[in-house]
Amino acid sequence: MVNNLLSSVNKTLSSFHKRLAMKSLECCSLPMFCKLVFAEARLWRSYSPAQETFLADNVEEGISLMFQRLETRHGWNLVAHAFAYITASRHGLSEPEIEDLISMDDKVLEDIYQYHLPPVRRIPPLLWTRIRADLPGYLVETEADGVIVVKWYHKQFREAAETRYLSNRAKSYIHSQMADYYMGKFFFQEAETH
Repeated sequence: MVNNLLSSVNKTLSSFHKRLAMKSLECCSLPMFCKLVFAEARLWRSYSPAQETFLADNVEEGISLMFQRLETRHGWNLVAHAFAYITASRHGLSEPEIEDLISMDDKVLEDIYQYHLPPVRRIPPLLWTRIRADLPGYLVETEADGVIVVKWYHKQFREAAETRYLSNRAKSYIHSQMADYYMGKFFFQEAETH
């Protein structure tokens, strides 16, 4: 299955990387795990050092490894809060809701705008688009109450995100932010220039 997925994107693995993938698949051969192995292996280069080419041994570890890669690439605050909002929602969130919730989150904005002040305190839309592009097939669109929403495609992703991003303290913060948003207590304003 992994070989077929790799060939579908014109990717081949070195013999070292093939052995690594096969060893990982000996531990778990579930289709979801195969897809997670493929998602990681397709990012490897033939010159990638061994310490950057490792795989998990089960689905839970594979999802955690994927989240860790996204946090490293896009920033922990942005990824953690975006996934926490999606996970905390009952039926999913629309794309504008996700961008609005992230944009009203001061913890995320302080991290994004460390070095300059934007004209409007709002995340650049491409930030969420890039995260979404790095999760092909793991977030799905569905309809809820007549609106297209984004949610986790499988409950194991939801459970992993809940464990990783919604501790008791974080859950309280995320739900409070969502309540403020839906009650209309937040509005986007132009940043003050000093």
